[in-house]
Amino acid sequence: MNVRLIVVAALALAAGVGVYLLDRPPGSAYLLPLSWSLYGSGQRFFGSLGGSLPSLLHAFCFSILSSLVLPRTIGWAALACGGWGLLETLLEVGQHPSLAPILATLIGDRFQQIPVLDHLGPYFNHGVFDPVDVVFGLCGAAFAFIVVCRVMALARRFFRSAQFRLGAICQSRRPL
Repeated sequence: MNVRLIVVAALALAAGVGVYLLDRPPGSAYLLPLSWSLYGSGQRFFGSLGGSLPSLLHAFCFSILSSLVLPRTIGWAALACGGWGLLETLLEVGQHPSLAPILATLIGDRFQQIPVLDHLGPYFNHGVFDPVDVVFGLCGAAFAFIVVCRVMALARRFFRSAQFRLGAICQSRRPL
């Protein structure tokens, strides 16, 4: 388990939570208690970036965390990051005014007994489609893929050089 990647993902998640606590009205995020909100009617803390930043950070954070629990290969990292990019895209497109009522009707009460999914219908009905959110979500997943691949390459180089040094020490006839 790569602690640095966990810390990076946690910081991204914390920044996303910060957007909802500081720049969005109470009740904007399903898992955050209303009383935690620090939202004011004045200037937004994250400015115009705060509108789409959660899409980027969500895809980035969960792409990294998913990559950490899967086998450490480029293919699995691509699957994790691509999957989160696709999920972000589908959830955003599902908020489009021409699709949202249809999806909300199709979903109906099917997920009422499943926490988090029980809010899927209202999410589509009350959400606002923004194509910039799609771009930010895909960028977050792509950036996560680059970070994960970079960390995997560094780890491989480290272990190769450590194996080389260890092999040279073991083959040496000199005592340690």
